[in-house]
Amino acid sequence: MSEVIYHNAIVTEIMPKSVKVRIERGTACDTCYNKSACNISAGTSSMIYVINTAEAGTFSVGETVKVGIGAHAGLKAIWYAYIIPLILMALAFAVCYCFTSNELWQALAALGVLVIYYLILSRYKHKFNSKFNYTVEKLYHIED
Repeated sequence: MSEVIYHNAIVTEIMPKSVKVRIERGTACDTCYNKSACNISAGTSSMIYVINTAEAGTFSVGETVKVGIGAHAGLKAIWYAYIIPLILMALAFAVCYCFTSNELWQALAALGVLVIYYLILSRYKHKFNSKFNYTVEKLYHIED
């Protein structure tokens, strides 16, 4: 079982089966032991869609909730965002190098593959987002 990283977030939008939340970096993030695995950087906020949550109707806009994601999701995101495109660019450059010695065409082929890759990711982002499993939970406050 993988470790789960939790952040407090504020609900910004509610859909029938999903919730959109805004995560802001807290002051305790600087001293957190797991900050290297976390993707919240200094002074930033992130918008996240939590998809396929059965409790979407129980939240209200402006409510503070707890959002969790597996610690290995960051590594998966790095693969999709950086490693795979780099490999595709290198392959396109190498293949084009075999057919022409014109460096302009080689560079254009590498950049073209990159554009096509990110357009495909953008087109299928709903399927891509399902690879990252977020959980959202209510924060219960105990009254004195």
